[in-house]
Amino acid sequence: MEANLDGTKWDTVQVSNYIYFGNSTNVPEDLPPLNGGKGVDMQYIGGLRFLAYVLFGLIMVFAAACMSWTYRYKTERVGKSL
Repeated sequence: MEANLDGTKWDTVQVSNYIYFGNSTNVPEDLPPLNGGKGVDMQYIGGLRFLAYVLFGLIMVFAAACMSWTYRYKTERVGKSL
């Protein structure tokens, strides 16, 4: 389906069959299984999600510290040299 120019409704578009490797329209049997009808699971981070949030928090704290240091010393000689 494709939106019309003013975006108020969708129009049906004729789509040709997908051509797989080897000029075949048949779905290869060695494709990865679908995730319960939700598509392929691309969430590879798994148990590292907590570590990612912790590292993100540390980066934000260090960025805020750098901004506050720069603001504090903007009139000093070391701040003006930056």
